[in-house]
Amino acid sequence: MTISLADIPENVLTDIFQKCGFLSMFVLRKVCRHFRNFIDDVKPCTDIKSIEVEVDLKKISLRISSNDWRISEFVNYEIHEKGCVVSYRQRQKLQCSMLPPPSQRGPIPEYAQRGRKFPPVPPYSGPKLKECFLEGVDLMTAFSKDFRAVIGVQLSKIQWFSIRLDCLRSKCPTRSPSMTRSNVYSKPNQKLSVTPYTMFYFEKPESKTLQFFNTLEQTLQSRKQLLKVEDFRVEVTQCEQLLQILPHIDSKYLKSIKISSPKPYPKEEFKMDKLVTLNQWKQAKNLDLRSFHLSSPIINFLHFNSAKVHLDSMSCEDLKTMQQNFKMSDADSIQQLQAIQKIGVETEKMMDLLNKDSLNAVKKLQIITTLCTDHNLEAVYIEKVAEKLVKYFSQASIFKRRKMALRISRLPLTTKIIICRAFLAQGIENFPMELMLIQETRKAGVKIKATGFKKTECDFAMALGNNAWGRLGIGSDVDHISELTPVQLPGNVRHIEMGQFHTIFVLTNGELYGCGKAANFLEGHHEAEEIIATPVKLDYFKCRPKVNHEIIVTDVSTKITGYTDDSSLIIGKYTPTENILILSSGENWTIINKLRLAENREAEENKNRRITVDVHDGRRREVVVRPDCTWLGKDNEKHGIVFLLDGFRVNSEHLWKNYFYTDDGVAYAMFDKNMYKGRLVIVPRVADHSRDDSSDEEEDGDVQVADALIGKKGDVLLCVMQEVVSPFEFGTMKMTSCGESIIRYRKHKTDSKMESDKNLNILPQFQVGMMPTELNYPQDPDGTCSTQQLQSVHEKLLDQWPIKKISELYTMHGLARSTVLPRILLSLIHFLRLNENGLPKVFVENINDEYTLDVNSIRKEMHTAFKMGLKIPVMVVETDWTSAQRQKRELEVKKKCRAYILGLMDTVNDLMKKLGQIPLKYRVNQLDAKFGYFVKQILENNIDGEKTNSGVLAIPRGMHHFKWNHCEESMKERITENDVDGSEDRLHLIRVEALPVQDKNSNYREHMIYWTLTTRFHISCIDPKLLDHIVEGNVINLNMVCINDENSQRYNDYLDAFFIINDSDLQLQSFDRKIDIKGVTSTLPAKDKYTIETSDGTRLEVPKVLFEIYSGYDGARKRTSVMTTELMDEFKLDHTAEAVELALKCLVDVRVFYNATMDLKIQVFELFEYCMITRLRRELLRMIVLTAKESDCEFLRPLILHKWDEMLSLIVNIRPEILIFWKNLPLKKSYLKQLNMFSELISTRRYDMESPLASSAIEHLYNTSEFEAENEKINQKFMSKFMSKDAQDRDVQWDLMKLILSWDNKEKRAAKRPGESLNVNFTGMRPRRPRIEHLAEAFEILRPVLI
Repeated sequence: MTISLADIPENVLTDIFQKCGFLSMFVLRKVCRHFRNFIDDVKPCTDIKSIEVEVDLKKISLRISSNDWRISEFVNYEIHEKGCVVSYRQRQKLQCSMLPPPSQRGPIPEYAQRGRKFPPVPPYSGPKLKECFLEGVDLMTAFSKDFRAVIGVQLSKIQWFSIRLDCLRSKCPTRSPSMTRSNVYSKPNQKLSVTPYTMFYFEKPESKTLQFFNTLEQTLQSRKQLLKVEDFRVEVTQCEQLLQILPHIDSKYLKSIKISSPKPYPKEEFKMDKLVTLNQWKQAKNLDLRSFHLSSPIINFLHFNSAKVHLDSMSCEDLKTMQQNFKMSDADSIQQLQAIQKIGVETEKMMDLLNKDSLNAVKKLQIITTLCTDHNLEAVYIEKVAEKLVKYFSQASIFKRRKMALRISRLPLTTKIIICRAFLAQGIENFPMELMLIQETRKAGVKIKATGFKKTECDFAMALGNNAWGRLGIGSDVDHISELTPVQLPGNVRHIEMGQFHTIFVLTNGELYGCGKAANFLEGHHEAEEIIATPVKLDYFKCRPKVNHEIIVTDVSTKITGYTDDSSLIIGKYTPTENILILSSGENWTIINKLRLAENREAEENKNRRITVDVHDGRRREVVVRPDCTWLGKDNEKHGIVFLLDGFRVNSEHLWKNYFYTDDGVAYAMFDKNMYKGRLVIVPRVADHSRDDSSDEEEDGDVQVADALIGKKGDVLLCVMQEVVSPFEFGTMKMTSCGESIIRYRKHKTDSKMESDKNLNILPQFQVGMMPTELNYPQDPDGTCSTQQLQSVHEKLLDQWPIKKISELYTMHGLARSTVLPRILLSLIHFLRLNENGLPKVFVENINDEYTLDVNSIRKEMHTAFKMGLKIPVMVVETDWTSAQRQKRELEVKKKCRAYILGLMDTVNDLMKKLGQIPLKYRVNQLDAKFGYFVKQILENNIDGEKTNSGVLAIPRGMHHFKWNHCEESMKERITENDVDGSEDRLHLIRVEALPVQDKNSNYREHMIYWTLTTRFHISCIDPKLLDHIVEGNVINLNMVCINDENSQRYNDYLDAFFIINDSDLQLQSFDRKIDIKGVTSTLPAKDKYTIETSDGTRLEVPKVLFEIYSGYDGARKRTSVMTTELMDEFKLDHTAEAVELALKCLVDVRVFYNATMDLKIQVFELFEYCMITRLRRELLRMIVLTAKESDCEFLRPLILHKWDEMLSLIVNIRPEILIFWKNLPLKKSYLKQLNMFSELISTRRYDMESPLASSAIEHLYNTSEFEAENEKINQKFMSKFMSKDAQDRDVQWDLMKLILSWDNKEKRAAKRPGESLNVNFTGMRPRRPRIEHLAEAFEILRPVLI
């Protein structure tokens, strides 16, 4: 008899459904209507313990776990173009039976225990993923139906219900480059690319979230009873979303509520008015609501057994209520509550002082900072108070801001940093940060000196503003740049010329680069509309040393004087004018005579400019300004511009050539490597200069007379400016005439030698040997020298060099003390070389048919001979020695030197004899005597071309940013720990050494010694051919290898590869050396290789030698293992193949690490820690800090936590701006103690005058004696009103009056010249007491206050 599904008894079906699992039951539910109705009506027990929902932009994930978490069901709902794809699987809990026993495991690094799991978890081996396609069904509909079925059959309590909004964490594709500091370290000319997607989905995450919560609310409403949940965890962006879900949960079972935000720092206000009225809220016992800042009364949280919340503010009544209701057995908690109560009291005092005595209100902020630090409170308390102080500061008058900034400068550095961060958090970029960060030195309570905070020096140009036509050169044609972005140049900038449509950059090596409208600076682009966003090299011109080149940028062309000695070059449109001679022309270029263009340049510099400025009475007025910080008043009388920088009056001489203005009166200036921005305004001049010396018998009516005379005496042009804060230090800037585009840069000096070698401007150029300053060449073409005369000159030369002198010709380092003798001998050997017939080749091959000498050819051969004479070899290898080896070393050098020089002498003697024995046919017309004249010139070339010698400088291997002796030190450690014995060939160390010579200037030269011990594998990765140059003692001397090269390029490449000379930030940015680890590894025998299986399933062959020398884990693994050698040669690493390959390259040249992504950097660092490779830790951390941007905050936070000492020092030394300018600090939430430790180290390294990082005795506003005007005196009554507010500034009016009177004092103090080193004292900060004749005027100024 056939039984249908409908005939199965209910008790049988119930047992079947309960045993098959809930995922299988839901599949059976869709088999037929009978099963569906049975499941919906009977509701078999499914024993669901947890439900997790994750919402992403293109999918929703549902995870359902059963009893004791042994089985989990996964269901994914993904968007498809024609519907929805549902995939599901069942995965049992993994049993890690593949792990070796503890006795066979190697040591586990502490960092690895905290980070990645050890050993790696085996890959998933459960049931395969099953998929089905639902055509015409959208994502939300598919999810809601299945979710309704899941909760519809659930009768028992769910222990855990979680909702995550991953859609608000997703990174959407972008089309514009990042405007963060990370661009400082991006490669030049790097092309941006957009990651391809299978399907572009541009739905906003907010709309996705709204749709999900609406769907979930409808699903929960469809239930006849409330959902039984014990622990409810949900991510929301606002309280309204929570109110859609929480009312549908049974309050009888609800114990814990955790509400968080998917965003790290949510700004939305979390309104709890309706939430606190819910029964679910009142019945819950535990609450975690730390992601939001709340303003709810404390009474709403008292019913919880445990509550973790962030409250914006707490009243004293709230604190008392907490102490009465909460049982606090922890003494620290009681002290924290008391500290919070004190903070509230001090905050109220500060707000009261801001209205009465604002200068003393600053002290209250320090008290609050101390309370927060001492009791380990979160920084939100001090941040809120600092925010209130900043709001008051931003609305204060000019003089009040000055006084408050000076008062803030007396606070500890931690508090000053918090205040600066509060300014930036409010979006305020114009505030006196330089003044605030000043550090005073006091003695007996008296100010002695002040030191400015040393910001990070930026070696490359950075731009912001309008990027029309790509004129900023940032590598992008985006219209506007709001943050400082690096200009994509390959070297340091010496000068910039900026126009409306294009920009020309002059590098320190004389090369020109241009960007913007191509037709204005590229030949062959006549009237082209092409835009060049990344600066390109202009090959048609290069600045020559000691030539005064001038570059003029116009709207349609680029003009260059000094193209040749008597001509100038114009690229772009050019209209001929009178008296201009066109020498040559082509497509989009013209060459003209030079004189006229230079005159035009001079006229352009002195041209007056008419701009519109504000007037003190509210009007606008046109004035004529000049480039020399002056302007033309009535009757074209020349007057100086008065500058007021952050309330300080500064002499215009300090701003010479660093002051810029726009047509609408906006002004910019560079002072003390900081940028200032403000406006020009016309203010009234003092009425009568003669009245300054009047007696104190002035009457009240005199003031009215003075006001009436203001118009007759003219006006003063005042420039009021504020600091534009920047994380970097720049020397100067360039901007367009409209002020819309600005490029700031550090002005570098010109290289003394503008050679064409690659990267001359950033890489020191070393020579293999010593280049003489000059050489004597024969000047008389008819000169002669007979064989007897030549022999006499030769003997005279040899007499000057006795055997003792020859023995001492070389130093014990192997370098020649004098190049004269070996240079002459080597030159003669080349010049007198013999042909196959035993005759002087140069002589016999340069005799013409008319029996005359080809003088030009012989001169070329002579020049070549001189070059060969410079190939003076290193006499001995192993260029360093110990004191115990000194005597033996000295004997060895003398012996080899004698043998070498005497051998050269013997060779020259033989060649001279051959020259004297030439046949008669070569003696016709005195050919032999004429050729002997050239030989005589070589013999008499006794000019010792050596410059002043610094001696031999042995370079310490830690002098540069990166060490190069890691291999030697690591090998010693491995041998000490018995990890290796060093007997294998692959572990034999080769000594690589070099003795380069560097010309410092025209009169000074420096000899250096570089050496290191490394492996054959390392050498093969740089150049396998070097292995052929290994000499006795396992030494490779790079001087000997490159002695015969035509130029020094290969020599410099080897030096940089072995000794990491090219290590500055700009050099690392463009570092692109290719290291073929795979290729070199493939040449190794099998016994010298490991096979590694990575986390992504890749099997890599890697060199054993790198692991054996550098990895402590490899040695421990071998010591504790009982496996055979063959099995030990294969192991697994829980890291990707990309990370392993980059780590191996770092062991060859650590600089390849610099340009990797931050995620990959962290993986490599973790791999190094896991494998116990400690030698490169500091170098890797340094590059992580150098390239970090604010979005990498989550990567830096664990590094700072676990590598505190190293990260503390690195951030202070190279990236202190992180602590001030990053909105999200990579520190703990209660970061004040950490910030305090940073501040202590900054105080010693960024302020101490003896520290190399600290600022020098520079001119900053705080220590510059204020300028006393002699002619440009402003009406004091107006100036008092202009710089203060009567209602708010009563507490500083007297100080303001004294300051204004001191500005106009006739007894002018000695002025400081620009650039002079100033003795920092504060006598100028407290103006001397006004004379008695000024009291009447002072009383009139203060009359409104006194009344």
